[in-house]
Amino acid sequence: MNTSILQQLYEYARERCLQEFLTLGLTKKDFTQIEKRIRGGVREDMALLDLTDRILRIGKAHAEPEHGIVGMDSLVRAFQMMTNYTPREGVPVEVATIFLEYITFFKQEGGYSKPDDVEKFVRLVLSAHQSIDAFAKKHHVDSRISSIAHHVLHWYLQESPHLACRKTPEKLAMIAYAIVRRFQETATEKYFSDYSPEDLVRWGGLKNVASLTSSTSAAFHDVVYGVYDIDLLFVDPVNRPSDWRERLVKVAPALQERFSQPASFLDDPVLPAFPFDDIEEVKERMMNTLQKCVTNNALTLEKLQQYVWEASDHEDPEQAAQTYMKLCLPHISPQIEDDTTLRAIMTAFLDAWNIFPHQQLQGKSPRDMMNEQL
Repeated sequence: MNTSILQQLYEYARERCLQEFLTLGLTKKDFTQIEKRIRGGVREDMALLDLTDRILRIGKAHAEPEHGIVGMDSLVRAFQMMTNYTPREGVPVEVATIFLEYITFFKQEGGYSKPDDVEKFVRLVLSAHQSIDAFAKKHHVDSRISSIAHHVLHWYLQESPHLACRKTPEKLAMIAYAIVRRFQETATEKYFSDYSPEDLVRWGGLKNVASLTSSTSAAFHDVVYGVYDIDLLFVDPVNRPSDWRERLVKVAPALQERFSQPASFLDDPVLPAFPFDDIEEVKERMMNTLQKCVTNNALTLEKLQQYVWEASDHEDPEQAAQTYMKLCLPHISPQIEDDTTLRAIMTAFLDAWNIFPHQQLQGKSPRDMMNEQL
């Protein structure tokens, strides 16, 4: 396989992620440091912790709550895309990226065959993402919506590669935008005017809207049932209605079992504490998470505070974060597997890192330092 196409896909995803970094006020230096960690084999959850920590320490994204929340969602989507498309060296092409590894092994276990021509499939993936950008430019689509369309496309490609490989880039872009639109209208009953079904029909080369509905119905369910981080499918996650789950279950009944899982934290968006959040509310939320998700009662707030203090003795913030996570991760219950709950746990660990005193900050916390700058 020509590895240059893998590099092209990575460079495309990298540029999208970089732009989201810069939008939130981070620098190219911040981006380069995290990119080196990802390409060096650091797990995504560790890199994401570092990423979020940098954002919080800078504080610019959270000067205005709405901007911070929306911007963070777009960055997380782009960050996931970049990590999944990051090429590995010295491995077979079938596992050259996390994305290809998932398709090769997990989907085969589910009875789906991987694409016969991997290089051709990777070219299709890149062209489909570029088609999403072209559609957004032509129809002046809100950047949040196009960001979600990229996220949806990625999940559709993962969940149904055997179907996706038969479609054109334009049809894949059409499917992604159609799913975004249907999801918002189903879960929130809010209708947006960025683009119409007729626009999608023309883009995908279909005959009429009825063809659009029939050709995207199965894809909608593939994505909604497959996506781990359903919160990232909302254009406005903060103002979504309280009955959004019930609305989705009406059209996707299998979600009922997922939504009823007691270990999940689906009631609230998984977001780290803002500098101006009430400190006692942050601690209460952390304690609630720890009580449900750790293997025993050994991990208390006092223990987390001790871990933060011990780890923050390192002058290198990356080394400090790694040491801290090595202390925390063994406490996570092995029975917990769903991504939403794991993100909630990581958020609790991150909150502790930001609200408790650090040795290198002369007894102050990153939150304290940030509040002094705002």
